[in-house]
Amino acid sequence: MKIAIGTLNPAKINPTKKVLSNFFSDVEFVGINVSSNVSEMPLTNEEMIEGAINRAKNALKKIDADYGVGLEGGVYNTNYGMFLAGWVAIINKDGKIGLGSGPRMLLPNKVKKAMLKGEELGPYLEKNYPEVGEIRRKNGAYGLFSDNLVTRPENFDIAIRCAFTPFINNLYNND
Repeated sequence: MKIAIGTLNPAKINPTKKVLSNFFSDVEFVGINVSSNVSEMPLTNEEMIEGAINRAKNALKKIDADYGVGLEGGVYNTNYGMFLAGWVAIINKDGKIGLGSGPRMLLPNKVKKAMLKGEELGPYLEKNYPEVGEIRRKNGAYGLFSDNLVTRPENFDIAIRCAFTPFINNLYNND
């Protein structure tokens, strides 16, 4: 069994391995640098979903794998504020797609204003909070905003579990 993960980022690869290793005993995980074919900073749920699907499909195309996994983070604005989100798409070699999302977190207003001016979240946080280092490869904005009560890998862990449900639950067989 081979699973292609459309990223080289350990904050996305590690939760994928952790979750999917529970379902497969003999599995090889291959991280692959692929394009999401969406903007660097997705600003809607639809764009994040599209980016996750594109990453999963692009990873699956690059190598002969049984599953492709795409993980895409971004922000989206509501009447109640701007939220941080992460989406996951899992696609098997037959084309079946599972989608899932993790928890949502309200951005501080200062950060929201920067996003609305066109800043990208990771670089903005690394520039303004240098103590976090390479935030996208570690606990992420989730970790920074919540004092590590919730981390980026934990967010993707939940999203991966949600995205994998159509592959393990018979209720999805007729979809």
